[in-house]
Amino acid sequence: MEELLKKRELKGREIEKNRLKELAFKLSGDGREKEFIEAASNPNLLEKLYQEYGI
Repeated sequence: MEELLKKRELKGREIEKNRLKELAFKLSGDGREKEFIEAASNPNLLEKLYQEYGI
């Protein structure tokens, strides 16, 4: 049971890491790198950017 929970947690982290990578790629393509840096310390901005880019 504990092993299953660890696998789920790792999968969740992997998904979040992939979302961040995709967002960073899209923002840099649009010349919006500063917003990505700001979003690192602002969860509301991060979620707004995910929604804006459909991630």
